Amino acid sequence: MNAMTQALKTAGVKTPSNNQRIWQWLKDNGMHTVDAVAKALGIKSQSAQAAMHDLLVRGMVARHKRVDARLSPLASNYEALGREYELLPRPVTKKVKPVPQIDKYPAAPAEGPVAITYATLTLRVPRGVAKVYEEHAKEFGVGIDDVMRLALEAYGKKMGLPMMTLDPTQALRKKLEGGV
Repeated sequence: MNAMTQALKTAGVKTPSNNQRIWQWLKDNGMHTVDAVAKALGIKSQSAQAAMHDLLVRGMVARHKRVDARLSPLASNYEALGREYELLPRPVTKKVKPVPQIDKYPAAPAEGPVAITYATLTLRVPRGVAKVYEEHAKEFGVGIDDVMRLALEAYGKKMGLPMMTLDPTQALRKKLEGGV
């Protein structure tokens, strides 16, 4: 507790909460990071982060994400919303009944080849390529992972690699081959 807060408490004056202090400071000083707010108000960074998250959940501040020249994330800037401080209620979350899981890969028949998933592949692709895959997925009403599987399979065929089918359904492949 800083000297000002201590003096207000001994004088019998109700001190504002961290939420109110942070919101008012942001309103007066514009967009700043949590660390800048904590330093200016003389409160712990963790307390400022918790209060800022509470204000964000309540819709009383807006977060603006920042990135550097290499698109690496930087600390977000926050700005106060509204004309005057009014502690808005937290949004109520509805309890959703769990959806039964549908087995994506049903048990293989006793005869014939058996498909085994043995690894997960994570790819980093340029934003332009990812955007094209997202457009194809949206256009055909399938997931981006299905479009990616088809693209990998097509590349394998083009390079002459002996590959088994990466896509689990023939119908999806036929649907996508015209657009990808």
